[in-house]
Amino acid sequence: QTYNTDAQVGESSACATALLCGVKANYETVGLDSSARFEDCNSSLEARVPSLINWAQAQGKSTGLVTTTRVTHATPAALYAHAASRYWEDDGKVPPAARTSCKDIARQLLEDDPGRNITVVLGGGRRHFVPKVTLDPEDPDKEGRRLDGRNLIEEWSRNHRRKNIPAKYVFNKEQFENVDPRKVNRLLGLFAYSHMDFDVDRNTNDTGDPSLAEMTIKALRILANNPEGYFLFVEGKSEVRTLEKEPLITSCAVERSKDTSPARKT
Repeated sequence: QTYNTDAQVGESSACATALLCGVKANYETVGLDSSARFEDCNSSLEARVPSLINWAQAQGKSTGLVTTTRVTHATPAALYAHAASRYWEDDGKVPPAARTSCKDIARQLLEDDPGRNITVVLGGGRRHFVPKVTLDPEDPDKEGRRLDGRNLIEEWSRNHRRKNIPAKYVFNKEQFENVDPRKVNRLLGLFAYSHMDFDVDRNTNDTGDPSLAEMTIKALRILANNPEGYFLFVEGKSEVRTLEKEPLITSCAVERSKDTSPARKT
């Protein structure tokens, strides 16, 4: 059961915490136990709980996150982040008084354990990783949302170069398709300013986005390089107008992954 501690009908971040961390949480908090209060930074500092990704990495397994939402959104955030508000996706959303003690979710993904050790991260949400002065490469009328002036994507690339870890950042279908799973140890793909388009609306050209199935298969091919096995989280967003097709797309991604994934490694 994934209901929230303070709400019978829950919402996605606290429900994801129950599902992925095994601990029930308060409404609109993420990666925290029920002692944490919504938007209260101090109450979150001793309330952090580990997730399936923590446990998989502790066993030497590779880990991955594939979603058509923003990678910092409520559900995927429960895999790696601890925040008193699911809305703290970048520092601009964190109250100024809390910024020295509580990192935003995007920073936690690329700086902290277990996020920084996730092998494959694919989804949307570029806006939370770049500063306001940076224009989006696909939507040049939009700019980043970070107030600290940091470009976390560039920092991620530099950190891996410094450690001599083969890593690749991609933001469109052509770049994604050119990634050789045998030659990268880390893959970060942010394919949209915010959420990725639904499959029924998706631009399938080289300048568009990969499908959920394509992202899943690429992730599996990279993760399968680890003889210790892997854990992969796959999520497809939906809304009322897409309910007829989008669940089938997610099911298709899972079915196609079975042809790619050796059972002994999962």
